[in-house]
Amino acid sequence: MSSRYDYGLSRPTEGPSYWALENIPCNSRVLEFGCANGRLTKYLQEEKNCQVDIVELDKEAGKCAKAFAKTALLGPFWGDINRMIWYRLLGKRRYDAIVFLDVLEHLPDPKNILKKASELLEEDGTVYLSVPNIAHNGVLIGLFRDEFQYHDTGLLDNTHIHFFTKNTLDEMVRDVGLCAIKRESLCFLPESLNLDAHYDQISQDL
Repeated sequence: MSSRYDYGLSRPTEGPSYWALENIPCNSRVLEFGCANGRLTKYLQEEKNCQVDIVELDKEAGKCAKAFAKTALLGPFWGDINRMIWYRLLGKRRYDAIVFLDVLEHLPDPKNILKKASELLEEDGTVYLSVPNIAHNGVLIGLFRDEFQYHDTGLLDNTHIHFFTKNTLDEMVRDVGLCAIKRESLCFLPESLNLDAHYDQISQDL
């Protein structure tokens, strides 16, 4: 059975995985949360000679990623980020890179998880993270029309339980003692996001 987040194992050419792959230095020690089937894990290990530890809730997807990982914590017990087993087992290791790509929005207390994870960073280590923007115009158009519909995947994935805007993300990063050293954004028109939202649904003035 395939994961809802299984995008295959082809090399990332766009999106957060591509961004992380391009920016994480070679020979890094990496802790990757929510690796799914290991699309990023594979190329970090094969192309950049990184040692990657993974934490993945979906055991079946994680079995594929495990082939490219040094340590794999998988399944609803070992791989549940909220249980903090990863912190107890990996807490003495130090990482050059810690990766949360579209993961924090699935967690009830992302600030605490990010804070604990940052304790595992090397002094000059970096957290690579991405989150969907709840202030996207596609969502706002729906709200102006009194609509807010969840979907199986995407910006309004029905497993998202925490929402971020740019400012609230910046605030959380500061609160855990980190600072943003590089920002990039992916820009999508509302009609490209499977939200049934179009600019012609609202007044031109708005």
